[in-house]
Amino acid sequence: MRWVTVFLVIALIATHLLGLLKPSFGPFEIRTTQELNWIGYGSGTLGMLAIVLSLIQLERILYVLERGDPFVAAVAKGLQRFAILASLGFVLVIAAPTISALTSPSAGQVTITFQLRDFVTLAICLVFFVVAALMGEAARIAAENKEFI
Repeated sequence: MRWVTVFLVIALIATHLLGLLKPSFGPFEIRTTQELNWIGYGSGTLGMLAIVLSLIQLERILYVLERGDPFVAAVAKGLQRFAILASLGFVLVIAAPTISALTSPSAGQVTITFQLRDFVTLAICLVFFVVAALMGEAARIAAENKEFI
């Protein structure tokens, strides 16, 4: 499973650098009417960097889980970092066309639309925050139980 994560990191970096990654979420009308300016491209690049860092964090979590005990503080902290980085990355990637259109000097009327998959993606990131909080509590209880024995 860890190698799949490493492969995803390499694939995301390569496709973004080569310009092959055209995300299908975000304001579709803006993306089709104009290309991203440097501010929008920078926002998208920062978003992709955050997603790559979240995948690296996921690889670290999987490494800790591979060693045995899932209820440790490292897993809870890792899940929190993963949720924060993934949420930030997806928000920046979704907002990149909007930022590009709003900062463009030739922007006339700007239409911003959000599709259902945008909300689903952000809802999944929120679920990771909940899971991280539950894992933190489980790690605290496991540490407390170890003290009694």
